[in-house]
Order: sequence, then C-alpha cells, then structure tokens
Amino acid sequence: MILRKIYPNIKEEQRRKDILKNLPFALRQLSTELKAGIGLMDALKTISTSQYGELSKEFTITLEEIYYGTSYNEAFNNLSKRTKTDIMDRIIQQILKTLNNGGNLADTLNKIADENSNNMRIKYKEYSEKLNSIMLIYMFIAVLIPVIMFIMIIAATTVIGPIMNPNMIMFMYLLLFPMIITLMIIFIKRLEPTL
Repeated sequence: MILRKIYPNIKEEQRRKDILKNLPFALRQLSTELKAGIGLMDALKTISTSQYGELSKEFTITLEEIYYGTSYNEAFNNLSKRTKTDIMDRIIQQILKTLNNGGNLADTLNKIADENSNNMRIKYKEYSEKLNSIMLIYMFIAVLIPVIMFIMIIAATTVIGPIMNPNMIMFMYLLLFPMIITLMIIFIKRLEPTL
C-alpha cells in the first residue's frame, strides 16, 4: 500500500534528475548545431535521437506535437509542464522570448548552458565540502563503534563472564550496524546536488 504511493514519486524524481543531468549537454549541442546553420527543427530532432535519456524522450514528444500542428509556443510550454522543473521553465521562456522577439538563439542557449554549468560546479564544490565531514561521521559509525564495542564485549566477558546474549551480538553486527550504514549511504546519495 505504501509502496504504491511512494513508487511514482520516486520514479518522477529519478526522471527529473535524469533530465537535469543531461540538460547542459543537450543545450550545448543544440547551440552548436544552430551556430552551424542547422534549423531549429532539425537540431531538436538530433537532440531527440541522441543519448540524453528522458530529455531526448521529452524532445521527441515536443517534436511530434509541432509536426501535428501545435504551435512552437504551446509545444514548448507543454514540455515545460511535463518536466516540472524551474530551470526548464526558465530555459523554455528564454527560447520562446528569443523565437518571438528575434535574436540569436544559439548564443542564448550557450549562455544558459554556461550558467547551468557554473551553478553545478558551485553545488558540487559545496557537496564535496559537506561530504568530508559526513565521511568522518560515517567512518566513526561504520568502523569505530563496532570495533570498540566488540573489544569492550570481549574484555568484559573475559573478566566478568557473559554480559550480552550471543543472539543480541549477532543481531547488532548482522542487522543493526549494516542497516545504519545503509541508511547513511542513502542519506549521502540524497545530498548529491542537482540543477
């Protein structure tokens, strides 16, 4: 029951991350092709057939909408609604503004890609700084606590006799500590930056 409610959200988040991960590269390719004199539709078709995962699929849908008579504005706005990301909304608005008012779309896309790359660089730098302190905590929980606890149990058992049930020790080392380590890994993975 819970899985049915959580799973779609997890898949949507993975899809969103895939789109955001590939977006700067797709924008650069689009910009390069436009500078080379390829038309917008052909450049979008190239992006849709490239290896950009979910982003390529979204551009395929957008192209199909345009081919079947939807205006550029409506097709790009639909793309923005489907992706549900702030950065994509901003990019679509810039593309539409450039198409409607005239201007060099290739330069606009290149500037957006540069801005996104700089933002990602800053976020990864912050992430690596956080990761250093998290790794200290991880090492303490994953290595030091189990080893120190094991040494203390052995020392106490030698002096006093059995102080803990062997099943409890097995539970801690085979289930509790691995579970804590797994949760820490999931936490670290969730901190990974996106656009």
